[in-house]
Amino acid sequence: MVGVVGSLGAGWIAQIMAPPGPGSEPIQAAATVYMRVGFCAYPAVFVAAAGALILNGSGDTKTTFWIGGLANVVNIVANYTLIYGVAIGPLEIPELGPAGAALGTVLAYALACGLTLAMLRRPSCPVQVVEVFGRRATPAALLARRELVRLSSPAILERLVIHVGYVSYAVVVAALGATVMAANQALLTLESICFLGAEGFGVAAATVVGQFLGRRDPDGSGRGGGFAALSCALALSGFGLLIWATAAWTLPMFVAPGESGEALIEAAQRAMPILVIAQPMMAIAVVLGHGLRGAGDTRSPVVAALFGGLLVRVIGCWMLGVQLGLGLRGVWIATALDWTLRSVILGVVFLRGRWRSLEL
Repeated sequence: MVGVVGSLGAGWIAQIMAPPGPGSEPIQAAATVYMRVGFCAYPAVFVAAAGALILNGSGDTKTTFWIGGLANVVNIVANYTLIYGVAIGPLEIPELGPAGAALGTVLAYALACGLTLAMLRRPSCPVQVVEVFGRRATPAALLARRELVRLSSPAILERLVIHVGYVSYAVVVAALGATVMAANQALLTLESICFLGAEGFGVAAATVVGQFLGRRDPDGSGRGGGFAALSCALALSGFGLLIWATAAWTLPMFVAPGESGEALIEAAQRAMPILVIAQPMMAIAVVLGHGLRGAGDTRSPVVAALFGGLLVRVIGCWMLGVQLGLGLRGVWIATALDWTLRSVILGVVFLRGRWRSLEL
C-alpha cells in the first residue's frame, strides 16, 4: 500500500520537497522518476527489515550483517551500471539516470528480501518461517498474532510520526535554498556513519534486553541496555570529533565537478560543531529506544518521536533557521534539541523500569 501510494504521489512529493526557485524543475523531474521506481521496492524493504529484526532478536546478527553487506555491494554496482550505462561485448546497457539509480536499489532490496527469507527457512534457524495461509490456526498461533498486532501498532505509528516529521523537516530545509539544502545533505551523509553505528548498538541492546527478560533476569536487562547506551555515546562522540577533524577533506567531495562549492562548504563547516554535540544524545536516544522495544515497550518511543522529531525539530528548524535567520546552524540546533529531548524522555522511562514487568 505504501509503495502504491508513494509511486502515484511521487510528483506531488517531489514538488513540495524541492527547493524554491526556477532551477528546481529538473530536480523535481529527476526526483519524480526516482520515487516512482523506488517505491516499488517497499514490499521487499518491509519484508527484509522484519526478517532482519527476527534474526537479530534470536541472537543471529552475523547473518544480517553479511546479507546487508552483499546487498550494499549489489546496490553500488547496479546503481553505477544502470545510471551511466555500460557496454560488455555485444551486451549494451543504456544510461538510465535517476530511473537506473532507483532500479539498482530495488534489485538490492529484492536480493536482501530473498536471502533473509531463505535464512529464516533454514532448519538450523532458531526462528523459522512457517505457513501462514491455508492451515487452521492453533490457539497459540492466534495468541501470537494478537500480540504481534498489539506490539507492532505503536511501532508502525512511530515510523509514521518519524517520516512525517522528516518530510516536514525537509520542506523547511528546502525553503532555505538549494545551497543550504545541499550542505545539509552533506552533513546528513557524514552523520549517517554515526547513526548506523547507533543502530548497530541498538540492535545489540534490543537482543540483550529481550533475552535477559526471557531468562527472568530484569536486572541483567537493565545493565545490558545501559551499558549499550553509554558505550554508543562514547563511540559516537569519537566519530563526531573525527568527522569534524576531517571536514576539510570530506566536504569538498560533495561539490559537483567544475564548481567552487565555497558557499556549501562554509555553511556546512559552521554547523559542524553542533553535529558533534548532538552525537551522544542521538546515541542514547536510539539505543534506549531499541532496548525498550526489545522489552515490549513500543509506546514510549512513539511519545519521544512525537515530541522530539515532529514538534521540536520541525518547529525549531522553522523558528531558528527561517524566522531568526540562523540558516543551517538553526537547523542543526533544532536537531540537537530533538535528540536531547528524546534521550531525556527515553532515559527517564528506562530508569523508572516499568518495562521490566511487562507481560508478553
